[in-house]
Amino acid sequence: MPGLAFALSMALTANAQAQPAHRLITAAELKGPLLVEALAPIQGGLLVSAVHGRGIFELDRSGVPRRWLAADAALGVFGLAADPEHGVLWAVSAGAAQAVGVTEAERRVSELLKIDLASREVLARYPAPDPGAAPRLGDVAVGPDGTVYVSNPLGAAVYRLRPGDDALTVLASGAPLKSPQGLVLTPDGEALIVANYGAGLHRIDLSSGALTAVSGGALRGLDGLTRHGRSILAIRNGGKPAKVLRLVFDPGWTRVTKVEELASGGPDLDEPTTGIVREGLFVFISRSQWSAFEDDGDRKADVGPARISILQLEKEEGS
Repeated sequence: MPGLAFALSMALTANAQAQPAHRLITAAELKGPLLVEALAPIQGGLLVSAVHGRGIFELDRSGVPRRWLAADAALGVFGLAADPEHGVLWAVSAGAAQAVGVTEAERRVSELLKIDLASREVLARYPAPDPGAAPRLGDVAVGPDGTVYVSNPLGAAVYRLRPGDDALTVLASGAPLKSPQGLVLTPDGEALIVANYGAGLHRIDLSSGALTAVSGGALRGLDGLTRHGRSILAIRNGGKPAKVLRLVFDPGWTRVTKVEELASGGPDLDEPTTGIVREGLFVFISRSQWSAFEDDGDRKADVGPARISILQLEKEEGS
């Protein structure tokens, strides 16, 4: 299996070699039952969150995962968002049933972690605002001013943590939110676009918290979202086949004007989750291992290693 550096090199030269558009390239395979969920870039490699493996792992240029965060610092780790400008990594830790060795008490724990990128020390922990509800924080996004946004897919809410705040506060909750997943800031910084899983995309106005549906296209079943210029790269894992889509938006970011399929189905897309854009590449988790676990945490038959794949992207204005 090619190492990460080799796969990146292949992807960067794909166009020059007249390779077919949207060719999916395997960057790395992670053996063992990790159940990976999210990626975050760091200097010289990638960080990968693990739900079953309970932690954060660094994937160096050889493609081998090595534990990055101390094993006792987190429970099952879901969303990641690096903020190198402020020297921190934001991560969601939750006592999911699929996390190895999780206790009954830990299943009620879900918190946002602020981690120093240099020392790897957990600087602060921010619990879900209402632990009596369904405390399962999910995806994370960071604004240029350091404001953090995090979704709660089980509690139908999106939270915000401004610089200097000592607790998460509710940005939006309740209908029409059903199960908010991935979220990205619009280029003007005035709104969040949220994957509302079974209900399509929604836009949250950051000044008022007002929720409006994003129109255009078949937008249900979306999980991870990554902005690329005036488009959003969306991973659809709600339904078969799984897909990677490029959603082109209107200037006001209220409507999807075009839906382009970048990848669809096959063994390479098995419960894909989230990704990042690096140097004109979409690097994403194409096989997460979610299909190897029951909802109650029991493991099914082994479905093979987790996989990180790469798609080369066309240049986007504003990316």
